[in-house]
Amino acid sequence: MSPRKANKTSEYTVTRIAYSVGETPLELVKLATVLGELRSELWNKYGSLQAWGVDKNTIIKSIRKKALDEISIRKGGKVTLVNAAYTLQVDHRNGTLLGKRLGDQFFTFDGVVLQADYNAGNCIKYRGDDSVITRFMKKEEVHRILVERTRSFLAELGHSLESAVSMGWLDQKHLLQGKSSRRRRQGLDTVSSDN
Repeated sequence: MSPRKANKTSEYTVTRIAYSVGETPLELVKLATVLGELRSELWNKYGSLQAWGVDKNTIIKSIRKKALDEISIRKGGKVTLVNAAYTLQVDHRNGTLLGKRLGDQFFTFDGVVLQADYNAGNCIKYRGDDSVITRFMKKEEVHRILVERTRSFLAELGHSLESAVSMGWLDQKHLLQGKSSRRRRQGLDTVSSDN
């Protein structure tokens, strides 16, 4: 690779990394520049980085983590990692599965329309204080907990999960999860006893 092309490749890599991070502190731009130069040197010397086990996405994730840490220090905040399962499908106002996301809107069971990312962001924020749903919990367990919370909420209103589905408040998929596969429900994988 010619020095001119290597420099252009390095600049392109720095630009891509900077865009993926958003607003970048100066030290991250320098780090991205160094990584771009290193990438070019490795490519010139050894060929593909994949052959050496260097994953571009791992590097970008590391840079994003550094950017989040840097921004949290500047803003006086704290970065907390949470289990994000079902945060796009939960109504942040009551912590239930009542409602539906369509595009950038979240339609709640009581007719309120929220901006979907605002709702999901609040769900993530509240998940940090949730003592029941832990960070490494499997999504099936998270779903079971959310269905139970939804059931309790509906019981307070005098409804059941089935009535919520019939009124369009709850997506039927939440009732079907955890049950036997569709094939079994339809009787398609029963073993024939004809011999």
